[in-house]
Amino acid sequence: TISKLMRNGFMICDGSISGQGTVLSINNNWVGSWHGNEVLLDASISVDGEKEVLENGHSYLGRDILFSKRSVLDNAYILNSKMNITQDRIDEFVLLQGLNETKLCDVFYGFLGSRANRLTDYTAFGEDNSILYNGQTNRDDNSEINLKPAIAVAQYDPLLNDGVLSVCTKGSNFGLKHFIWDRPFDNKLYARFQSAEGACSLQNLYEIGQSLLFFDSTNENWKADASNLLDKLLEETRCKNKISGDLNSDCKVNLEDFAIFAENWLKVKD
Repeated sequence: TISKLMRNGFMICDGSISGQGTVLSINNNWVGSWHGNEVLLDASISVDGEKEVLENGHSYLGRDILFSKRSVLDNAYILNSKMNITQDRIDEFVLLQGLNETKLCDVFYGFLGSRANRLTDYTAFGEDNSILYNGQTNRDDNSEINLKPAIAVAQYDPLLNDGVLSVCTKGSNFGLKHFIWDRPFDNKLYARFQSAEGACSLQNLYEIGQSLLFFDSTNENWKADASNLLDKLLEETRCKNKISGDLNSDCKVNLEDFAIFAENWLKVKD
């Protein structure tokens, strides 16, 4: 459990109210980050490439931080998670392996979002970077703002002119449902994976990923800035697995690749 996480003064989570991580409801009991019923198998942290000793309540300061852990959630799932923190983004990766088909997962939250009450404005984006929803979380009435089928949500502070873009980079096919819980003390963004809910069978293997990208902007431009960040991240994600025939590494196979192929036809390397 990451009980408190800050980035350049930006509070990502505060353990007095919430923890960053993965949370499940197993047989109507909450387990995981900041919710108990989690047995830690091992954990490690590296700061600027140097491994450090994990200490409770210690502050780890550096430009690049890598945190990983392996744990068992209520004898229902084995959790392997990794969080890579840099100056301008956080990348989270989670792998869950089922253990016990007699256990039932009622709710599957792959990622708990920020404690973000000051981020009152939001925009949700689809897979093609189109805007699906716009609004404000200022009702403070415990209402749930459903953002399905968005894969990314930007939250913005119009007073401090900064925000965070949360993007599901892997696993959206597991019935992803983003929603914001508009509470008096916490406009928290959740990523729920609904088709991963059910019996915790041995054959269940869920690999999911999320990136948080931080940005400074203006009230006039923040949506466009968030959209540009998303476009770059989607291109980065698409290019991770190289396409056969993509000879110029532009994530496309087209006439430019054919020209390279033709130019080198029958050539033999000495």
